[in-house]
Amino acid sequence: MSANFVAPQFALAGDQISVIGKLMNYADRQERMVRSFVYNDKELLKGQLAFKNAHIDTISITSPEQGDSLKFQYTLQQDSGYFDGELRKIPLLPKGVTETKGYFNALTSDTTVVYSFDPALGKVTLHAETSVFPVLLDEMEKLSNYEYLCNEQVASKLKGLLLEQKLRKFLGENFKGERNIRELIKYLQNSKGAVGAWGWWRDSDTEMWVSGQVVEALLMAKQAGFDVELNTASLINYVSGQLGARKNIDQLFSARLMRTIDPKYDLGDWIRSAEKELNAEKEPALYHRLMLMQLKQQSNQPVDIEWLLKQHKSTLFGNIYWGELNTNFWDNSIQNTLLAYQILKTNGGYPNELDKITRYFLEQRKEGQWRNTYESSLILETILPDLMIEGKKPEEPTLVLGNEETVTTFPFTKNIEPAKTLTLTKKGGAPVYFTAFQQFNNPNPEKVSKGFTVKSIFLQEEKEVKSLKGGTT
Repeated sequence: MSANFVAPQFALAGDQISVIGKLMNYADRQERMVRSFVYNDKELLKGQLAFKNAHIDTISITSPEQGDSLKFQYTLQQDSGYFDGELRKIPLLPKGVTETKGYFNALTSDTTVVYSFDPALGKVTLHAETSVFPVLLDEMEKLSNYEYLCNEQVASKLKGLLLEQKLRKFLGENFKGERNIRELIKYLQNSKGAVGAWGWWRDSDTEMWVSGQVVEALLMAKQAGFDVELNTASLINYVSGQLGARKNIDQLFSARLMRTIDPKYDLGDWIRSAEKELNAEKEPALYHRLMLMQLKQQSNQPVDIEWLLKQHKSTLFGNIYWGELNTNFWDNSIQNTLLAYQILKTNGGYPNELDKITRYFLEQRKEGQWRNTYESSLILETILPDLMIEGKKPEEPTLVLGNEETVTTFPFTKNIEPAKTLTLTKKGGAPVYFTAFQQFNNPNPEKVSKGFTVKSIFLQEEKEVKSLKGGTT
């Protein structure tokens, strides 16, 4: 005789779930026993049974709104004293998603900042570093742990791991991600389309910007000493044919990809044609103008740096950026500011502006990470090389929290009760990278689309259905 129990791996607060108890009789005769089912220390079933072969109980329960686990006990007992059963616990998770709300500031000079919090959201976590590297390593870890695997996301994860390898070598720390790097390289090599380029997924339509991100990641891996198979001749043949066939943003990404594969490729005629088309537009997007500006610069054509500098905007903290704070995938302040940084760096002579741009990117990490994998990888690869400068160690600063606590040892972490405001005073020459955030469960989150939307459907007999029917395909 045996008593077995089947339950979900977890339950959400308020869920209605069905659990299954199964009694097995391995003898060749009918057996009598008492079976019982206990849920969270409350007996829901108990009674005598007589059966041969098997007996199944299906029990519907509603999980509570509070608590951290559900406990089940399903047993059988015979008059002879024979006993069998299972005791099982599963996690009880809250409905909704965990959200983070807070601030991130790069405090580079003596300053006082007042932060406000919502007491209803719970305790506030404070964290301060005098080096930006722990912040960037945290971003790299989140990028590496991102759970989805479209080609862009895999390429972005690969870039993040390669940058982490460089940074840990610079810091004299061990890096343990070589195996992951090789797995991501293999994934990307196997996911290209028939033309040798990449789309969102394997064999999906080619996307030039995705192909660019993948090729950059694979070339970065090759430069770092990893084995990479990349048919550049086939790519050049394909991409060169797309320069005139595609329009607007796709053409710009085709040109950028061509420069990535072959830096000596002559884009002069194409740039002149593209510039003429762009100037004919009534209101060309800033992102398009900056992409074309960078391509001109890479082709040793003159660019108007003074015009570029006049387009910048400033935050309350004095950091600078280009474009608008919006959710457009391309023409937004992050993508435009990345291009501005790269153009100014290539031109040379603007260290103060580059520093203010770097601090702008760090300021935008106020929710504990940047907005998506693509932007995260681009920011990391853009700013990290200029931060890894040997012998750069200024004096330690001090922080005063609410005129009560003085902090001189870093890194510093503390949880505090959620007062409505917190006054922070920073003194000293070295910068402080300060984070203050609250994490809370939102039981009714709003739908969010960051650049793209993923939809899943069921298909049976080539028709979309709401539920699946057994025995059909």
